[in-house]
Amino acid sequence: MMDRSLEGRVKNPAGYRMIESFTADNFRGFAGLEISQLSRINVIVGRNASGKTALLEAMRTATHGAPQILPWLSQFRGTQLLPLLSPPLFKLLFDVWFRNLDNTKTITLTHVTSEGQHFKLEISLDRRGAFATPQAQPGTSVGVSPTTIVPVVFKQTRPDGSSVVLTASLGPQGQLVYSGLLPEVGPATGFFAST
Repeated sequence: MMDRSLEGRVKNPAGYRMIESFTADNFRGFAGLEISQLSRINVIVGRNASGKTALLEAMRTATHGAPQILPWLSQFRGTQLLPLLSPPLFKLLFDVWFRNLDNTKTITLTHVTSEGQHFKLEISLDRRGAFATPQAQPGTSVGVSPTTIVPVVFKQTRPDGSSVVLTASLGPQGQLVYSGLLPEVGPATGFFAST
């Protein structure tokens, strides 16, 4: 019965894109993950703490392609974002996405769309761009000794081979500072935590 209802439909309606394959390296619990032959509906099944949510977070991060996504995703895991962060909290906000908290290795997320477009996102720390800043304690104007801030870099490589680099850093008053916003780099994905 269902096959008949799909007769004559266009394979990819106008504007419809889908992720057909996906890889994640050094993202949360994944040393290396490769998924191929994804379809319109995919069911993810596994035991608690087996990486189901991390897979969805990796796909969302890959398709968004900008540093703003990681603090947003952290909220689904119960991290309450403060308007002002200390340098150690800034570091932790991004380090938790690296496998085993090892930020010396680059996170690499790739996906191929149903249109055959290849996207790549690399997330790393810009140690050469590190800077020392006298950091005020959040909520006060009292300064403390200089602190080193290491920006987080998102390098997007698009299907045409061009690259865009975006960064996240910490401002002098403890606010998150981003280099800019870009449109999503692939099919939009979304998920909501269940209760």
